[in-house]
Amino acid sequence: MKRITVKDFSKLKKGKTDWARLRRMKDEEIDFSDIPELTDQELAQIVWTVPRAPQSGAKITISMRVDPDVLDWYKRLGRGYQSRMHMVLRAFMQARQVRGKPKKSVRRAA
Repeated sequence: MKRITVKDFSKLKKGKTDWARLRRMKDEEIDFSDIPELTDQELAQIVWTVPRAPQSGAKITISMRVDPDVLDWYKRLGRGYQSRMHMVLRAFMQARQVRGKPKKSVRRAA
């Protein structure tokens, strides 16, 4: 992967995509004619994954209560279920960060 600076990025040639028009476009206006529909069998074989988060150093051990059906579902996914739970929490955190700072302050246990 090649890294570039913000200064270098601003010098890159601008594309010809009309992003404003695309943002205004309704779903019904999208042309899917060149994209074949997936069959039920193909959809059943899809393995949805979340990109692995960069290692952020040592993890902190916590005790957390979850509903039994939630834990059972993750365990049925197999080895690495705790890492998957962590990735879901991270994805939620990152999605919220896009919107700005959390609205409530963080409480810390005494």
